[in-house]
Amino acid sequence: MEARRVELDLTYEGVNISRELAGYLLDFSYQDNADKADDLQISLQDASGVWHGGWLPRKGDKIEVAIKVLNWGSDESAETLPCGTFEVDTVTFGGPPDVVQLKAASIPIGGARWEARSQGWENIRLSAIAKDIADRAGLSLWLDIVDDPLYDRQDQAEQSDLAFLQSLATKEGVTTVVTMTQLCLIDEERYEMEYPIETIEKGKSNVLSYSFDSSTVDCGYSACEVTYFDPQKKETYRGYFKPSWAPENGPVLKINARVGSNEEAQRLSKTALREKNKSGTQGKFSLVGDINLMQSFTVDVVGWGDFDGRYIIDSATHKIGSGGYTVDLSVRKVLYTW
Repeated sequence: MEARRVELDLTYEGVNISRELAGYLLDFSYQDNADKADDLQISLQDASGVWHGGWLPRKGDKIEVAIKVLNWGSDESAETLPCGTFEVDTVTFGGPPDVVQLKAASIPIGGARWEARSQGWENIRLSAIAKDIADRAGLSLWLDIVDDPLYDRQDQAEQSDLAFLQSLATKEGVTTVVTMTQLCLIDEERYEMEYPIETIEKGKSNVLSYSFDSSTVDCGYSACEVTYFDPQKKETYRGYFKPSWAPENGPVLKINARVGSNEEAQRLSKTALREKNKSGTQGKFSLVGDINLMQSFTVDVVGWGDFDGRYIIDSATHKIGSGGYTVDLSVRKVLYTW
């Protein structure tokens, strides 16, 4: 059986420089995130001076990256993890020895999509607001949501389009993912119920390190109560949600937020409670590299007692360096039967 190998396939400003890069690469890191931009970091040894000379990366340059693994499984096959397209936003140079580091993000830092604006919508669904924002940013829209709530009114007040949409989507239990070309809305609860992509088991050779954190600080509520008085309509809207498994006398999360109907108040009571409680149990793992482990996938955790269960990946950081290929996961325990 041939030895395992991992390679970077990197195209810089339309030119594939994978072979040229290999001799200088010190460290590579790709972080796949939920609800924020993915990021990329590359460190290069520069004893020859080329990277802080004629090859110096420039802010705004485009990088397209994929991770290739060869002979990683039992069948000696080659597999690829497409990381996506990124825009360089930071370049640093230091030493000794001379090292150039570049950082890049999956969302361009400049442009209209980051500008604060004010706008009002009436009698509109979440998907229509997302479509307006995607069109304005020059992005295609991809929806994977169970419900498409209808709003009496929504106001964007001196916020960027993406910040406003992310805030609105979070209230509906929807994760926002933005790339260079696409805006995605993903139903978080549905993804938590997906079949796990892997099992992480204590004592297995692929587990390099682990830690868990369980807390009830601002995340141990039994129920949620939403109340809003509409001064124009002279009406009070109310919503209340308590999961069937919640303790009888636990703390109640009380929210006073603008809603346009009892239906919206009821929906908010459920999603707000879920948003508060979802981080009750979290974990971190460092594992031997695995291109299947990405944000929004679930994993089963086995062998750690009360911490065992189904977890969803919030972020996956794929690293290549002197320690080989590894992946660091930030996960949180799934809330069942919500």
